[in-house]
Amino acid sequence: MGISYILDIVIGLFFIYLILSLLASEIQELITTIFQWRAVHLKQSIQGLLSGNNEIKELANAKKLANAIYSNPLIEDLNQGAKGLLAKIPRLIGDLIGQNIEGVFGKGKTSGPSAINKQIFASGFLDTLQIPLITKYWAKLRLESFINNKINNQKSELNDKRIKLKKRESQLKDIVNNPLNELDNNEISKSHQDLAEVEFQKNQLQDKENKLSEIIELNNKILSEYDNDKLSFSDALNNIAIGASRIDNELFEFIFDDTLKDDTKTCGLSDYRRKSLLRELAPNPLEIIEIILYCKDIEVYKIYSKIYSAIELEKEEVTYEKIIKVINSSDFKSKYLSEYSNKDPHLLTNISRSILIYVTVISNEEMRELINYVPDLPEHLKLSLHRLVKKSQFKAQELEVQLSQFQLEVENWYDNSMLRAKGVYKRNARLVAIIIGFVIAIAANADTFHIVDRLSKDQVLRESVSSYAEEVRDKAKSDFEKTGKVSSTIKQDIDKKIKEEISLPLGWNKQNSTEERFSRHHVFSLFDEDDGKKDGKKIETKYLFLFPKSILTVCGWLVSAIAISMGSSFWFDLLGKFIDIKNVGKKTPESSDANSSKIQ
Repeated sequence: MGISYILDIVIGLFFIYLILSLLASEIQELITTIFQWRAVHLKQSIQGLLSGNNEIKELANAKKLANAIYSNPLIEDLNQGAKGLLAKIPRLIGDLIGQNIEGVFGKGKTSGPSAINKQIFASGFLDTLQIPLITKYWAKLRLESFINNKINNQKSELNDKRIKLKKRESQLKDIVNNPLNELDNNEISKSHQDLAEVEFQKNQLQDKENKLSEIIELNNKILSEYDNDKLSFSDALNNIAIGASRIDNELFEFIFDDTLKDDTKTCGLSDYRRKSLLRELAPNPLEIIEIILYCKDIEVYKIYSKIYSAIELEKEEVTYEKIIKVINSSDFKSKYLSEYSNKDPHLLTNISRSILIYVTVISNEEMRELINYVPDLPEHLKLSLHRLVKKSQFKAQELEVQLSQFQLEVENWYDNSMLRAKGVYKRNARLVAIIIGFVIAIAANADTFHIVDRLSKDQVLRESVSSYAEEVRDKAKSDFEKTGKVSSTIKQDIDKKIKEEISLPLGWNKQNSTEERFSRHHVFSLFDEDDGKKDGKKIETKYLFLFPKSILTVCGWLVSAIAISMGSSFWFDLLGKFIDIKNVGKKTPESSDANSSKIQ
């Protein structure tokens, strides 16, 4: 028994495994397509990520949130439906079988994407939580509040000056116009000068008020551009400051608490003040997450409802100012937070802070609508978001970098989860592949031990299978090296060759019958006193026991099933390596011709 003999048997066996693996791959792919296993597993993995795999408490909210994420246009666009009747048949079969009766992909949806990359998931997830829009409008709200407070203070100050000037003007007019007052020319002249000064100051006040109106108009225009995504928050702040400095230096310095540089070509905020205002006004990711969590917290809602009802009982209009007044009152904690008084003091502080944020948010119509669009979040997800946002703040100090870093942390969080989900899917797919392989092994009567036996005894079969295996390998080698997969045309060539020339040791024909392998049994002669004889002959009853050879056949099928589950690419690669081993030392036709020419 030489090496070539053993290699031919191994190559023949691997070639048969390759043929059966190609068939198993097609069957598994068809089943996977019909039942949408990849898409369903992905959706369930995302639900597990959101719920922390807590199937009892968190699954309902996780399903709703996952459905909302899947409704995001970025993810919906990944679900490309089949075109044409033939292409739609697997999907239609899946729907008829009832895979999507429970609405795996959401209400009214019968399919979903089988893969979502981390960037698209992170964008869709943050969009579903309304984080980009809440960040935008919360920043706008704070910028408006900051500038309006300054402008209102300036208006109040100008109004006080106007009242004083009117009073002074009235006094001067009384002095000048009262005939009872005996004034000399100098006093009259002085009074007229004072009146002129008052008039000048009134004009100055009017000019300031006009300039304030210009600044307000400019602010509204810039904030409108910010709303329409024409400006970033930093650019909007800079443009407002630059506009104010060009309209009036004093008003600019009053509003922004900044001093213009001596260089007249430079206007707007100093670099230090700009960074300071950005830190003060632009919300960081933690603030946005807290806004979402507080505004969706049932405990916070209960406290707000109590305050709202208390104001209504007094038959007063419920306004933001009145609610804030209640919150800032001395008896607020004792009256509304008494149930938290015996708990952690940190919790009491958080509740007080959260109700303030809640009231501020819902008092703004835009923010209130955005919060209403945010689905209820599982408790595990709330903790995960806190961890992710804390991590992003630790890694990045600059605010704009923090927002990008937070999205990156969400991407990594999703990616790590999908790596684990991919491992679970592979294990499940491998089990299905073994089951399919076992069914194919029985259907094709692919007993590994019988195949090896036939190949070892039948020289013609062994050499023909080995020869054709080399031919197939040479044809598909270049394609396999490029794609890492076995070309679909190879199976067609193999099927054609087998039908026409090669008779493989497969099937349930006489040549491959298992009768001889299942024939070993014990025979017992049984009879009883009444019915044990018939016409003077003893009745023989044969009992078939699947002893050693039959068990060996089942084991052969099982070995084949495991081999088939390894996949066609695995066997094609391994087949090629053994063929290379077999051909080591063989002279190629070119080398033979070269040697013969040298001899001549």
